Amino acid sequence: MQSAAAIYERYPHAASRPLSPQYRRREPDKTALYTIVNENIHSCLQQARKKSDHGYGYPRFVEREFENFLRCGLLRHGFVRVQCANCQNEQLVAFSCKGRGICPSCTARRMANTAAHLVDHVLPEIPYRQWVISFPKRVRFLLARDHQLLSRVLDSCLKKIFAWQRRKARSFGVQNSMCGAITFCQRFGSLLNLNCHFHSLLPDGVFADTGGQGEFVPLPPPSPLEIERIVRQMARATEKQSERYLRNLHQDDPCDILSRQQAHSVHATAAFRRDNYNRKTQSALAST
Repeated sequence: MQSAAAIYERYPHAASRPLSPQYRRREPDKTALYTIVNENIHSCLQQARKKSDHGYGYPRFVEREFENFLRCGLLRHGFVRVQCANCQNEQLVAFSCKGRGICPSCTARRMANTAAHLVDHVLPEIPYRQWVISFPKRVRFLLARDHQLLSRVLDSCLKKIFAWQRRKARSFGVQNSMCGAITFCQRFGSLLNLNCHFHSLLPDGVFADTGGQGEFVPLPPPSPLEIERIVRQMARATEKQSERYLRNLHQDDPCDILSRQQAHSVHATAAFRRDNYNRKTQSALAST
């Protein structure tokens, strides 16, 4: 028996149609994500309160994120009336939650605005290289639990790359070189599992201090041996930061339900893939 194909469009070939010339109001209550959250969030929160040690369930900011998501983009929760200065046409624009978590609309809007600002006003027209820095599962859990540890680990990793760039620049005769980076911390993996890792955008070179004005000096790409050396340095620095964090951690602190869920999400990747593989195998055998 073959399973029905997954449909990701509101209607067939919707994604390939040209964009509407007029403003089209977003209808989040008709999406699959909104339906799933709206139908299951209340029972999920109640179960969390029963399973938690203190009876409060998830932290308040988690519940607030879901509450704001269920109100985002719905006219009954507030809107503004926008009028065109030329044709006097009016449109209703619903309030958005401006969340940074599960709302795909607000997250995509913030991503697009940030990217446009960086390209138009921050990043000079020079070559760049993206460094993706990932960590073992144990470290991912610690980074998700403490934002200060996450900042210290990011700082130590970038310093290793900057040190390599400065050494490389000195071999080309640049003594007083300056480095820079823009980093975004991504907290999930391809399977929506908890996976704190960094996406760092670095200039493919350094800036030489020439009397108050920075002159860009391009550098050759790192060799495989240099990348291996940088990764080993990052690993040692991250291990030291993690060990220092664990030594200062109070062992008698209660493990709340959020930390248990985070630990499960960190280690859920392999089980998800195995279950998905088993389902595909059973489906293939049944179809034959």
